[in-house]
Amino acid sequence: MRAAKRLREIMHGIRNKGAPHGWIREDLWARLFEFWQQEDFKKLKQVNKRNRASSTGGSLHTGGSTTYEATRERMSEVFARTHTRREDREWVDKRSSDVNDAYEAELKRLQDERQAAIDVGDPAPPQSTRPRCGHE
Repeated sequence: MRAAKRLREIMHGIRNKGAPHGWIREDLWARLFEFWQQEDFKKLKQVNKRNRASSTGGSLHTGGSTTYEATRERMSEVFARTHTRREDREWVDKRSSDVNDAYEAELKRLQDERQAAIDVGDPAPPQSTRPRCGHE
């Protein structure tokens, strides 16, 4: 995973600089450069850029950083007994859903607050459109 991440970073740098790296053959460099100039690639690049900057959407992680073991310990306290894998999944799914629902409600509140300020002509409406999750 580290190598893949590093290769992505290297290729990003090469693409932005517009000059080949010493280890890329000239014929491959020409093909890469041609690929990067295609409209389809440029459109995809813009879509991905917007998605990364988005504060909503399916890829936004709102589950928190609670480890599986910490979740199991909490469940043991909640159920006051040993629990099944099915209960594990149901509890984690419910917790994740609750966190996501709270996040979406807070996001909507912040967006409404910002829009209301814009509507009344506030020259400096609130900038926060990405709330902190309940677990942070």
